[in-house]
Amino acid sequence: MTRLKASDVEHIPVSLSGYEAELRSRTGRGLKGLACNAVGVEKQEMDGVLPRVRARVVPLTWGEGLIPGFAAAVSAVLNWIGLAASTTRNANLAGIEEAVQEKCELVFFSDDDDFLVWHLDRRRTVHNAMATGKGFAAGLDLMAGGVRQRRALVMGCGAVGASAALELNRRGARVTLYDRMPERCDHLKAGMVRTGPGDVLIAENLEASLREVDCIIDATPAADLIDADRIGPDTLVSAPGMPLGLTDAAVKKIGRRLLHDPLQIGVATMAVQALAEMPLRIHRPENLRTR
Repeated sequence: MTRLKASDVEHIPVSLSGYEAELRSRTGRGLKGLACNAVGVEKQEMDGVLPRVRARVVPLTWGEGLIPGFAAAVSAVLNWIGLAASTTRNANLAGIEEAVQEKCELVFFSDDDDFLVWHLDRRRTVHNAMATGKGFAAGLDLMAGGVRQRRALVMGCGAVGASAALELNRRGARVTLYDRMPERCDHLKAGMVRTGPGDVLIAENLEASLREVDCIIDATPAADLIDADRIGPDTLVSAPGMPLGLTDAAVKKIGRRLLHDPLQIGVATMAVQALAEMPLRIHRPENLRTR
């Protein structure tokens, strides 16, 4: 995964209120609502579940080391959507042990190669790349008022882009794939045709494809791929990629038709995905426990 910098995340805990307002103006949903839409669960259901769940974020120091502010940003996002979340006092394996001893349901941790949440009771994990792709695909669907039967371009077919492409395909979009490594597109298309409604194309020329679509997922790790002359009056871009692939001029031109953040949508979708589908063990005061 792309390694974030401190400057990417240090503002998150103090800017979530403004972020929420901007997200609602673009998609019609707040962060929790968008994550629920991505996972396919009712927000009312999560409203009843999230406050009962304890989550811990474990700092990991190996590899290239801690990203200053990362654990605090993840904790802030989790608390914003309603979880009781905090960073463990200890790092690494001692932090995981701390979360286990505190009988937490969810443990979040990230190293140089992966970022995941571990649901201790269910013995399952949800990876950030999968959740981020689903979340930003849902965001594009909401911004567009539905992507069904619309041509959508997915730029970058790594783990995040692949997840976004699969989700758009599930929502009925006609997906075009682009990656600098064509074998990624071939592999992803084969899986999408087997599991979805099909109508998947592979772009041979990025510039030509950008002229042909108005719904775009930018899941690349490259800057300045989309210039202002590729932004039409109806262009929508949902961009999980870091750094953002739009030039400054393109960002100015597209305005509120751009969805982009470094962490928030992915973290919220991870949490909701981890809690969906199966019954939870809920902590209750001892005198309220049932047999």
